Amino acid sequence: MRANPLLPGFHPDPSMCRVGDDFYLVTSTFEYFPGLPIYHSRDLSNWTLIGHAIHDRDQVDFEGVKGSGGMFAPTLRYHEGTFFLVCTLMHGRGRRGSFVITASDPAGPWSEPAWLDDAPGIDPSLFFDDDGTCWYTGCELNPVPGAPEQTDIWLQRFDPAAARFVGERTVISHGVLRGARWAEGPHLYRVDGEYVLLHAEGGTERAHAVMVSKASAVTGPYVPHAANPVLTHRHLGRSEPVYGVGHADLFDDADGRWWAVALAMQTYDGAHHVRGRETVIVPVEWEDGWPVFAPGAGRVPALVELPALAQDSPWRGRAHIDAHEAPDGSWVQLRTGAPFWGHGPSGLTLRATGSVLTDRSTPAFLCHRLLTEAARIEVRIAETAPAPATTGLALYQSERFHIVAGVRRAGAECSLVVETVADGQTVETLTASARPSDAVTVTVDIDRSSATARVVAGDTVVEAPLDLTVLSTERAGGFVGTMLGPVIVADEEGPAALFTRVSIEPR
Repeated sequence: MRANPLLPGFHPDPSMCRVGDDFYLVTSTFEYFPGLPIYHSRDLSNWTLIGHAIHDRDQVDFEGVKGSGGMFAPTLRYHEGTFFLVCTLMHGRGRRGSFVITASDPAGPWSEPAWLDDAPGIDPSLFFDDDGTCWYTGCELNPVPGAPEQTDIWLQRFDPAAARFVGERTVISHGVLRGARWAEGPHLYRVDGEYVLLHAEGGTERAHAVMVSKASAVTGPYVPHAANPVLTHRHLGRSEPVYGVGHADLFDDADGRWWAVALAMQTYDGAHHVRGRETVIVPVEWEDGWPVFAPGAGRVPALVELPALAQDSPWRGRAHIDAHEAPDGSWVQLRTGAPFWGHGPSGLTLRATGSVLTDRSTPAFLCHRLLTEAARIEVRIAETAPAPATTGLALYQSERFHIVAGVRRAGAECSLVVETVADGQTVETLTASARPSDAVTVTVDIDRSSATARVVAGDTVVEAPLDLTVLSTERAGGFVGTMLGPVIVADEEGPAALFTRVSIEPR
């Protein structure tokens, strides 16, 4: 048995692709780089990060991308020896819109993007029909009176070799409900000779749901299932900890069993989620030509019986950097600015970029997803960045909502600090004077939506409770989750700090 979520922490908008006995999964990453992680498994339970589809700064430009902008809702597909990934880059100062990239190996390298200037909207997907014909689906906002968030789900033939559209474009759905909010995330499949359209509806929040329709021809008309929504938790109320279920992708395994991955959120207080939208897995069976999600239950199961190869080895949630262990691919940065960190015999060195956490640029912040409901995060700083700078640990949701704990140097003064920024304003600061020569240890103990920060330098200690709901989507907005890691906050480029230890340990 395997516990949900399948991929905990900030792993939204999952798309699954099977090639033989191998499963590959990608999720949205928005403003983080490298982006679009590719995970691999052979048993659907144990997952390994094998690379990123956006791995080269020359592929895309994230400069100026706002929080929860960037890479929206990728789709991963395979056809005749080539992996195809379609995605949309939102906001920023550089090239924007939908694009397709390809690879012969999903671990990379991936190609430069082929930009699709005539592909409006978001959430692109590719479908290869039995005869090899490729079809592209997307969704575009098309408000009408009484339905300001109505979208068009559209379909058009696509030439993947030339990366161009062919023939006429057809709108195949506005959603199942009349005046539906945000019919999005469309995927097409062919099952037993019929075309199956799966999409999300209701917006990626509590009203999120999975809808399904069918047609005898790829261009429609698509007839909604009478049992829609086929998967949702929106009717379960705030006592149900798992909510926002939607944006699903169907797939089968080598033995012919069917599954779906979807996104979901988990709350601890009935009102807020901190880790972000996570990837869950749900068993699927087909009855009378329609998919039945979680048969007999109709909800995301806490435990899933996966194929025989699977072992009970849940995602451990551990990450570590020291003199002997360098950052692996799970550590990322904000946007595509120049590299600012290095690893050597003494540990991890960060160098200030001249950007701070409130900027839409690349601050010196090396970050990792929060993966568990309880964890201890610790950084040990042997050499703090010289004035004017703050060196320490950041818990980050966006440029307007984040927390920093560490040591601040300003002129000859040195102080330990714990600071919370909410809606762009510093709402709470706790400080104590310290000696500039002392090594510093910063620890944050997280328990669900609350935490305690502790900063120690010599005999000086600052300790403060933290309200992590400031990092929740319900307060901060957006589509991402809590990211955390070592940071230098400085308005000038160049000041450096040495971290001898960075650790994230589940509790």
